[in-house]
Amino acid sequence: MKIGIIITPERNKEKIIKALQEEKVDYEFINLLDNDWFESFQGQFSGYLIYPPSYPYEWMNVFFKRLYYVQHLIKDKSTPSLETISMYESKIAMHDFYKVHNIPHVTSYTFYNFQDALEYGHGCTLPVVVKEDAGSGATGVNIIKKRSELIKKIKKSFYFNNKSKRKFNIYNLKLKLYPFKIALDTKWNYLPFAPKRMGFIHIQKYNKVKYEWRIIRIGDSYFGHKKLEDSDGYHSGTLNKGWGPIPYEILNLVKEVSNRTHLDNANFDIFETQNGELYFNEIQAIFGTSTEEQ
Repeated sequence: MKIGIIITPERNKEKIIKALQEEKVDYEFINLLDNDWFESFQGQFSGYLIYPPSYPYEWMNVFFKRLYYVQHLIKDKSTPSLETISMYESKIAMHDFYKVHNIPHVTSYTFYNFQDALEYGHGCTLPVVVKEDAGSGATGVNIIKKRSELIKKIKKSFYFNNKSKRKFNIYNLKLKLYPFKIALDTKWNYLPFAPKRMGFIHIQKYNKVKYEWRIIRIGDSYFGHKKLEDSDGYHSGTLNKGWGPIPYEILNLVKEVSNRTHLDNANFDIFETQNGELYFNEIQAIFGTSTEEQ
């Protein structure tokens, strides 16, 4: 057996190599940013593991398009699916996925029309949550309580840059330096400096969240924990965990949705509101752990 690992150069390969060596599986890495990327698919592979990039947008765009072009070669032999890859690290695409598959989610609006965005901004109920399209944890997420602040944010997102201001901390400093890390790790062969993204805005209705649950499904196994709130009112990205029983209502919801969408190896973040309503916040087929216990 030989596995083709479809990847981009910034991804860490050590744990993948270790896992495949433990299973005594032969493998070959396929860099979708190589000039001869297509020739790599001429080899004989039993299956493919896909590890998409999360940055920058240009790499994500090229990766998805090239995967789409070779679907006839890897169909039924690869994981995750192309549909799952298309919404990876994209809150806008993920919201579209929820709508198409009738998955319970917090109502959100993506505006590419400036006047429509302004009209909504002047008339919506506050507070609202403005999110960048990409960004893990609470990165790029702003809870906006003032009308003037929202209108200012809409104008900035359309005409300048839709990135949010971030307070200084080690995590955000690492994000800022990430392009330089990739450049150094690849001996300056890859310089992934992302251009400004503007001309749109993604606004989500605000729900008072009681808990956020991180549920993971691997095959027929389900497990997870609470994501505890930090001092700023965010659950995502805090790395604060609450261990204990998970309500069967939540596990059954994840089972129903994941069965229906063929996501049997994925991570699901679920909002539980003060009113007891359950909404999907994020679905990711690429996920990891942050503690040894996990």
